[in-house]
Amino acid sequence: MRRQAFYSDLRPGKYRFHVIACNNDGVWNDKGAALDFSVLPAMYQTAWFRVACILTGIFIFWAFYRLRTLSDPCLPLAHDLRNDLAERTRLARELHDTLLQNDSGQQDDRGPICLILPPSRGVLAK
Repeated sequence: MRRQAFYSDLRPGKYRFHVIACNNDGVWNDKGAALDFSVLPAMYQTAWFRVACILTGIFIFWAFYRLRTLSDPCLPLAHDLRNDLAERTRLARELHDTLLQNDSGQQDDRGPICLILPPSRGVLAK
C-alpha cells in the first residue's frame, strides 16, 4: 500500500491536494482531506528575468554596433572614397558641359584629324 503522492513538473501556481482514503477495515472516508499549497516560479520563469534578458540582449546588440562603428577602419576610407567620387563626378560634369558649350559645331581649318595624327610636314618633305 502506497502512502505517498508524487507530482513532478507542476507549473508555478496555487494548488489543492484532495485525498480520499480507506482504513484497514475497508471503510472509505467520503469527505476526505484537502491541503492547499503553492509552487513558486523558478528564477528563469519570472517576468522580471525575461525583461532583464531582453534588456541585456538589446544592450549587447547596441554595444556590438557601437564597437563596430567606432573601431571599423574602413568607414573613414569609405567616406573619403564617396567624397572623392562625388568630386570627380562633379568635375566630369563641369568639363563635359564646358566642352559642349565651347563646341559650336565648326571644325578647325585643319580638321579633327590633326588632333590624332602627328604633324607630317617633315616626313613628306623627305
